[in-house]
Amino acid sequence: MPSDLYSNLLPLNETDRRAITGVRQPIRYLYRDLKVYRQQPTEATKTQITADFVALCTTETTCEPLNHVLRGLHRNPLELLRVLERPE
Repeated sequence: MPSDLYSNLLPLNETDRRAITGVRQPIRYLYRDLKVYRQQPTEATKTQITADFVALCTTETTCEPLNHVLRGLHRNPLELLRVLERPE
């Protein structure tokens, strides 16, 4: 998941700043889990990563530009989660 998509968002106010900051940790966890999966792929981990990705991308925040980015990521899961199908 390209972090530059959300890191370039400019918050208009404190609420937007908190919303943008709030997605950073789940994205870091997703990257970490994808790296672990690549080393040791299991069906349980694949299922969990997919669920975490969907949960992140369907999150509604108070920042509409961030919501737009998340919806865009959700429309392209096969590309972003390609490692789940081909971990080698």
